[in-house]
Amino acid sequence: MAADGRPVALAELVRWRKDGLLPQLAAQGLGQGRGKTYYWGQSDILAHARAAYDFLAKYGRPDASIRMLWLSGFVVPLPRLRRAWLHHLKVASTARRRGDTTNGHTHPRFRQHSRVGDHRTASSLLLEAALTLCGVVGPGEEKGSPAVIGLIEHACARLGYGGQASRYGKAAVARLWSLVRMIGTSAQAGHIIAEAHDAQLQEAHRYFSIAARFLQDCTGDTPPEGAAWSAWLAESVGPSLFVLTLVLLRSEGCEMLDRIATRMEGAKVRRRYVGRQGRPSPAPAVHFLA
Repeated sequence: MAADGRPVALAELVRWRKDGLLPQLAAQGLGQGRGKTYYWGQSDILAHARAAYDFLAKYGRPDASIRMLWLSGFVVPLPRLRRAWLHHLKVASTARRRGDTTNGHTHPRFRQHSRVGDHRTASSLLLEAALTLCGVVGPGEEKGSPAVIGLIEHACARLGYGGQASRYGKAAVARLWSLVRMIGTSAQAGHIIAEAHDAQLQEAHRYFSIAARFLQDCTGDTPPEGAAWSAWLAESVGPSLFVLTLVLLRSEGCEMLDRIATRMEGAKVRRRYVGRQGRPSPAPAVHFLA
């Protein structure tokens, strides 16, 4: 830790463990009358500690750090996760009442993309209405939202959904992602995290981890040493993606989750492609985090 520029005293590591930021220690006997030795046996414990250090430095609170550790793929005590998520909801609700968030603005060219083809169907009308409402009552713009939308479009194309995404246009994709975030906010307000069984949280985390690794692969970037995906991904996409996964799991959407997870695990993400001049060029995905 110190060699990475993250000096931590032993007493602080003990406090992190008590706060749930680090896993409990395993014990091994040294022989009769010789006591025990305590250690962390997890293969990713160093990456876990680095992430805990970084999240504490950024957020300053153990509860916020626990939530981000979970969304970064690390194991945390589920009772503490539930409390941390509830605290986050209270803070977010207070911020909304104070007007600290800003609603997204209508894209000046959205109207040319918002019509779902020329089909006069009830579904196209309702979808167009939903996309319009998202610009009015949707959650505020998040830092890095354009990069998130680009990543989603690229990931959908890798999974074979590129034609559908391009049909509705980039602005519509942004509105639909806003709708997903709205549903996630509503589900969290209904205490879905607190009410979910441990087995449901763990199973949702398994599906979520598959998706997060796939999205990380789509960015074209290498995650920090020992980490499965970047902190940026955990912060910008993680909360909505995990809640959506949990909602689908609890609403008997396992078949859909299994189908998408299979596609993600089987998708081949190209690291390089051939440019117009016939020379290898960096994959477009590298621009998502710019």
